[in-house]
Amino acid sequence: IDAFFAPGEEVKPCPEKIFAVTPCEENITWAGQLEVQDAIAKHLKSKYGVKTYQWLTEPMKPVLGIQADGWVFDAYCITDPLAFRSHLESFILTGVPVVPCLWGSGKWCRYHTKKTWDELTRFTLERMDMCRAFDLPLVMFSVDGKMGSVGVWSSQNADAEDQAYRE
Repeated sequence: IDAFFAPGEEVKPCPEKIFAVTPCEENITWAGQLEVQDAIAKHLKSKYGVKTYQWLTEPMKPVLGIQADGWVFDAYCITDPLAFRSHLESFILTGVPVVPCLWGSGKWCRYHTKKTWDELTRFTLERMDMCRAFDLPLVMFSVDGKMGSVGVWSSQNADAEDQAYRE
């Protein structure tokens, strides 16, 4: 962390221009991980004045004992709309900003292999509507399962089904 913020040759660090940092996507639950994430957040705030948004492993709910200026979460495996809304509300009730990450990768969904394109689209749009109702920003996880890249989505070589989902 300190190396990232260290000045370099012709480089002046500007931590004041960083809105927030998410130290780790999906903070795993091995022993001591939450303590490490908490220590990172405290260090970022005390030394650089940078906020920390914590991203816990799905389907963990917020951990109130951890330093979090905000939350990022994904909940791809929560299929029931009411359960998703409850999960979403558990983060909102902490009183800090929340940024849900929603599934946008269509048929490459390893969580919902039995869903059709239309069902996956409805699944995602339903969650987008819930987030809009709470006036929350969104992050979309939209990578191609074949290549693990967003480049395939914009390729002229994408098959008709891929292009339809992208649109």
